[in-house]
Amino acid sequence: MFWSLASFALLGALTLKVCGTRVLLISGLAGHVASTLVVYALLALTRTFDPHAFEAVLSAPDYGVSAISAAWLGAIASVSWRAPERTLRHRIATVLAVVATALFGLMLRGHVSFLDLEHVVAFCIGVVVAVRLSGTVRVTRFELRAVRS
Repeated sequence: MFWSLASFALLGALTLKVCGTRVLLISGLAGHVASTLVVYALLALTRTFDPHAFEAVLSAPDYGVSAISAAWLGAIASVSWRAPERTLRHRIATVLAVVATALFGLMLRGHVSFLDLEHVVAFCIGVVVAVRLSGTVRVTRFELRAVRS
């Protein structure tokens, strides 16, 4: 539990630094709400054809904190990927950081279910929010920050 909360706080602080307040708040909220609605709509649709499908996941607790983290990770990755001075090496590092973070989350959670699709949806929402709200991306030697034009 401690590592989950610590990583959530660290990722939130990093998102704030890299993407700014608007992207932090909107991507977190949209990632939490929209990804849950999409996945549960798919779950309901599937259960209309097979009422016993995914019975085990229906009782699993889901608070949405991991979806917020996934959206923040998508926003950070988007800003990093779109930075004008980014080289192929930097983009590979971005991909590796996303994969390492996903593996860390899997290590904390220990299993994957249908509901984990919400993390992919939330990541994509974070990417879209960052693209829409970030404007231009300014890169200096020591920071990567999205700047609204």
